[in-house]
Order: sequence, then structure tokens, then C-alpha cells
Amino acid sequence: MSDNAVGSQPSRDARDGTQARGPAGIRRIVLQIRSSAPNRLALEVAVGLARDLHAELESLFIEDEKLLSLAHLPFATEISFTGRRQRPLAPSVLERELALSAASVRRMMEAMARTAEIMLNFEIVRTRPERALATHCPAGSIVALAEPFTPSQVAVIRRLFARAPDLSGVLLVGPAARRRPGPIVLAVEDIARLPAMLTMARRIAGGGGEQAAPRIVVLLVGDRRASARQMAEEARAILGAGSDIEIVLAEAIRGEAAVIAEALRRVRGSFTLAHIGGLLAPGEGDLKALAMALETPLLLMR
Repeated sequence: MSDNAVGSQPSRDARDGTQARGPAGIRRIVLQIRSSAPNRLALEVAVGLARDLHAELESLFIEDEKLLSLAHLPFATEISFTGRRQRPLAPSVLERELALSAASVRRMMEAMARTAEIMLNFEIVRTRPERALATHCPAGSIVALAEPFTPSQVAVIRRLFARAPDLSGVLLVGPAARRRPGPIVLAVEDIARLPAMLTMARRIAGGGGEQAAPRIVVLLVGDRRASARQMAEEARAILGAGSDIEIVLAEAIRGEAAVIAEALRRVRGSFTLAHIGGLLAPGEGDLKALAMALETPLLLMR
């Protein structure tokens, strides 16, 4: 089941007849929406990132295939959050509620896209989320999650990276995230990744139109103080003389992600870039420390 539409004005690039393509080949932001009440900050950040990177925005309203299957069982019952009310979970009622929810979210997304002057495609799909995203993520895509990032979503995020080999990154907004002024923070664990991260950060920083561009802070994450200092010397060489980009050292004590997450929180940024598979967002184990400390939108890159 799908509903395709271009719900906004053409972007500035489209009106000029040029191909939209962001830094590092980012062409599409795929926004996953799985509820009738998505996090508004997550939606705004996804729209803003599409604008800043001159990428198209694909919104996928994903109907829960498992829930729809359960609704056809004779004993299916819907219980309120308080537990005081319950009613039979009729398939026709669920279908109607999903349609109303999708229409409401679509109107909100179209309004945001018109304001940002970006291209929007809104589609309703009925399948498993990972399958839907894998089929809608060509090379140069970033997936944005419309619901707040919690530790329970860790497995989903890792499966996304595993099943979508062309996926460039995942955009997350934590439960404590809020919009505030501050620098764009680059959590750097591998100094070889710094140039590409700087390119992305500068594009995001310069995409705010007439607003003053936020400064950039490089948070260097080392497992020992000596390695962090060596990284700082290499970072200064990359940034060049006279650079106004601040460098902050974050030593990971025994490689604990909680220490790095706390250092990230203390910088008080407005947006964070990091990579999956390192100390901050390890490829195994939970990301509870990161989820709890995350006060900014986070773009996890491959």
C-alpha cells in the first residue's frame, strides 16, 4: 500500500535545473515514521538536514504489519494506557485510524517542506520497517528516525547498517534532546575521518540561510591521554593555521562509552556527528549511556 506525492514546492536547486546532491554524495534523507505522534524535533531536524545538504526528503509512514495481522485474530483487544478501558481491535477500525494518522502526519510534513523549500515524497508502506528502509535507501541515503532514540532501538539501527550496505548514516534524536543554540560537535575517534566530517559540518552550518552559522567543535576521543594528544596534533595540522575550530579532548577511561557520552553532553552542542562502531556508539552491546546523555540530534555515520 503506497501513496506517492510531491508535497512541496521544488527546491532551490530543482528550480535552477541542477541535480540535488549533498556533501559526500548525500542525495536523500529517508524519514521513518511509525506512529501517529512523531517527535516534532526529529521531523524538523530531518527537514533541516535535507535543506542544508540539498537532498530530497522521502517520508515513509510505516504501517505495523504485525499489528494489522493481530487485529484479524478473534481475541484481539485494545487496552488503554491506564488499563481502565478496552475494546475489540477490529481490523476496519485500525485501518481507519491508520489512514487518519497518516493524513495528519502528511499535512504536517508538507507544511514543513514548503517552508524549507525542499522536495518531499510521502509514502505509506505496509511491511517490516527494516525491509521498507532497505528498499528505499539508494546509495547516498541517510535514515532519520521520527521517534525518540531509546536503547531498545539499538538492534534496529545495527540491522539497518547491516542490511542496507549503501546507507550513509542514521539521524537520531534522543528523549532528552531539545532545540538550543550551540556548536556543531564532531566526535572524532579516527583522525582519518575528520576531513569528511568537517565537510559535512560546514555544509550543515552554512545551511541556515540568514541565521548566524554555528561554530564547530572537534571532540577528540582517545582511549589514553597520550593518544588523544597525538590526535590533537594531527587535527591541528588538518585544520590549518588560524583555524577558529575548537578542539576538546575526551579521554575514554577503560573505553567506557558513558565517559565519552558525558563529555559530549558537557560541550552543549546543537548537533552532533559521530561514527557507528567506535567507543561512543560501539558495534556491540547497548547504547544506554549514549541515549540517556544525548541532548542534541545525532548523525551516526557509517
